[in-house]
Amino acid sequence: YDTKSEIDLANKIIKSKDYTYGKVSVIHGCPTDSAITSRTVLISHERFGCVGDAKLKSQILDVKDSGTVFVIENDKLCLGYQLPKYYYIHRIEDMHIEDLDVEHFCGSWIARFN
Repeated sequence: YDTKSEIDLANKIIKSKDYTYGKVSVIHGCPTDSAITSRTVLISHERFGCVGDAKLKSQILDVKDSGTVFVIENDKLCLGYQLPKYYYIHRIEDMHIEDLDVEHFCGSWIARFN
């Protein structure tokens, strides 16, 4: 948080249990089918099964064992990049995701099995 007003807004959201900020919503479980469009980017925990066949989707894997943790429906950020099937962290700097350019981020942290 950069300002007091951002802190106040975050606290208000937490108290209301409406975890929506701008175009981002955090929910427990899966959204209704009508809430998912081709313009919706949905990141869901794999255990909920919200997106059908996860093998066809972009995924955020567990660093420990490359098991799927989150599945990304309608991934727009990494769509044009060659994505690995498993994580392979080459350097400690790869852990600083905020410093990576998009191509390096996608190639290091997002996987696709197809």
